[in-house]
Amino acid sequence: MSRHHRNQRTEITYASACDHIEHALSDGMRSRMLDALMAHDDFGDCTAALRSAMRTHTFPTGAEPLRLHPIVQSFDARARRAGWHVLQSWDYVAHRFAPEITPVLMLDRFALGDTPVDRQRNALSVLLDHYFVSLLGLVVVRAWDEGNANDNLDRAATLLHALQRHDRSTCRFVDDVETLLLTAISHYHPDEQIYERIARRFDVLTDVRRRRMAVACAAVLGGHLRWGLRHMYRRDVSLMQADNVVDYPFVVYGVLNLLRDFEAERSAGVDGLEHARTVEALLNGLSADPTFATGRTPRWFRSHRDEHEELRERLLDNREALLAALAAHQPSARSYSPLGFDANFLCNAVVAMIGAALAEPGVRPSLNALFTRLSPHDAAGVDAEQQARAMMQYAMANRIGTGAPLVVYDPYEAAHAFNMTNAALRNAAVSTR
Repeated sequence: MSRHHRNQRTEITYASACDHIEHALSDGMRSRMLDALMAHDDFGDCTAALRSAMRTHTFPTGAEPLRLHPIVQSFDARARRAGWHVLQSWDYVAHRFAPEITPVLMLDRFALGDTPVDRQRNALSVLLDHYFVSLLGLVVVRAWDEGNANDNLDRAATLLHALQRHDRSTCRFVDDVETLLLTAISHYHPDEQIYERIARRFDVLTDVRRRRMAVACAAVLGGHLRWGLRHMYRRDVSLMQADNVVDYPFVVYGVLNLLRDFEAERSAGVDGLEHARTVEALLNGLSADPTFATGRTPRWFRSHRDEHEELRERLLDNREALLAALAAHQPSARSYSPLGFDANFLCNAVVAMIGAALAEPGVRPSLNALFTRLSPHDAAGVDAEQQARAMMQYAMANRIGTGAPLVVYDPYEAAHAFNMTNAALRNAAVSTR
């Protein structure tokens, strides 16, 4: 049989993959998997059973095993042909992708042998959830391959909700598939052109999907570049830009779309919580590199040049109104600020989330909750700060040598980021227009 026919036989449609995952996440299935994994007398055998299930993508249920290998084989092969190694992380020592998939590496990373008896089922539950989040990430990356990307993302969002229902999930990773997508592609990839290709795909997103992707890009890239500027590039913006060219199309997409929303909301007289969310998200994105946003398009920025010029024009046209709106989001030592939450890569934040969840079981905020201080729940800001600090504590305890922790929460850095963004906006009209 030819290689072409073998590929035809193993590839699975997006809809079919979602149907299989929907069955895996149906009522009772996850509990049956955990029951089967916990059936061993020794917890070491339980974790070994989970590791084997992850590696083979075949999970015990107490009856017919749940076989997910065909989905993983098909979608992983297609992702790799496009340049994405969604299920693998980069080994910076060996300079190659790790041989084991990320969920297996996550299980190996944590010393589950020391887990108290009353926390053992929770530990397996957290790691099982991470496996399914990783699988959904693999599916979401391929949402543009066939059919309508917006409809495909809607289907994946339903599956994410099914996985992370509060009565099931012990570790809520992300709230939407847009943030899940950015998490799935956050591992380092040596073929940097793939980032440009996927950023271009965002242009077909509409309505709520476009809005959520803009907010996610602004928040994720804001925290990523703020971390790099402080801890890797010692406040040298030119060094940061040279080393992160592939990140800037995501920044432009997020900030430009949010600026369009800001203008539309002002024209329609929209105020209140939704407008405040637009302003907060804009602040997140602008803080990544405010001089890039307010300055003329640099020569090194070869893609999205027209979008950057539009971004700058809209930014300067709305400068006074935006400055006035930003004042309400000035960080305070008395409350949580997303400007203080920074991570090297989003995948490192996920590792810290798992570490915190294993150390202290209980319902915890998602990554999305750490990107905002605006929530209808009064205690949300307190919970977000506690989660951010717990993740930083894990990152500090597991950093390499004297290097910076890969996840940081620092309210003083939040104030610094706000002041730098404010100053760049105030000076922009004089220096660049």
